[in-house]
Amino acid sequence: MEKNVRDLIYLLSCAVDSKTPDKAKIAEMDLERLYSIAKAHSVSAAAGIALSKAGISNDHFRNAYNQSLRRSVIFDAERSRLLNELEKQKIWYMPLKGSLLKDYYPVAGMREMADADILFDKERHDDLREIMLAAGFKPENKEKNHHDAYMKPPILNFEMHTTLFSHHADEKLRSYYSDISRLLIRDEDNEYGYHMSENDLYIYLTAHEYNHFRVGGTGLRSLMDNYVFLREKGDSLDKEYVAEQLRQTGMTDYDNKRRELAYKLFSSAGSAELTPEEESFLQKYVSSGTYGTFSNKARNAIENLSSDGKKHSKLYYIRRRMFPDIKYMNKHFPQFFRCKLFIPFAYIWRLLKVVIRHPGQLTAEFEAINEINTSRKA
Repeated sequence: MEKNVRDLIYLLSCAVDSKTPDKAKIAEMDLERLYSIAKAHSVSAAAGIALSKAGISNDHFRNAYNQSLRRSVIFDAERSRLLNELEKQKIWYMPLKGSLLKDYYPVAGMREMADADILFDKERHDDLREIMLAAGFKPENKEKNHHDAYMKPPILNFEMHTTLFSHHADEKLRSYYSDISRLLIRDEDNEYGYHMSENDLYIYLTAHEYNHFRVGGTGLRSLMDNYVFLREKGDSLDKEYVAEQLRQTGMTDYDNKRRELAYKLFSSAGSAELTPEEESFLQKYVSSGTYGTFSNKARNAIENLSSDGKKHSKLYYIRRRMFPDIKYMNKHFPQFFRCKLFIPFAYIWRLLKVVIRHPGQLTAEFEAINEINTSRKA
């Protein structure tokens, strides 16, 4: 394990376990480099709390925590206002992901959040849109998708989900969560608010992380989330039920490896010796950052195609990326499907959008493709 990563995990483990770090250890750390890594993994606030507890003042980490705490307060206030409005409009809802995980951490603002996710009644999609617009939010995506993103400057970003997983997700996950109603439990103090049992919440959080891991990757914050959740709720989980649901969704191996690695890292404050397999698994998290990378996405997609027996998987991937199926194009570019003659222009428009808005994505994907091609020839 690279020293800076070990040092960061040491600080994070001290933060989540409410321990005071050793000043002598901190004196040997490269805090500038450490901040760069922590920022990429959205864990700067947690590391900042640990440093502060040791009496160490660092502008980068202190500002990161202050910003995270401010975001948390603002998000909580806006989410409360929105949920009250959903109650008034009789629209059922359920908060998701970071909005729930942050409450398992020992200090407010320790768990950083970039957005707030809420599942809601897809039959009330248009009503929800009116509520968000009236509250001053601006929609970021114009087409109906599995979630709509709404922004309100300077920091508010709400993702309103109609389903938990899009058509891009693993087929087993899409099937398992196709009927979410069977997992919903109504809140005691809300008429239209719902939540999952702790067992089902753990399975969903694992599924969400697994989906990111297998597509573009996910970072150290996910390992920290897993450690914190299991430390707080692990003993009360129905292990037989959880194991069976993980088996049904094909996540047993991933959950075992992720859970064992998280415990080994954080319970030992990063001092544990990892096996070569664990080092390799950890490196996938370290190289991904919070939300994964485009190069990881390309590499994982091609490797998945290879494992599925697709011949010439690299060419197959390129063709599929340049020319998605009609169902995908109709969903994301419906304006071109009002007349069959306009459909070819949908593909041209899609390519132009990527070139203009996300040139780095193309570069990263081609680099990953070339890297895979080179490794296969070696």
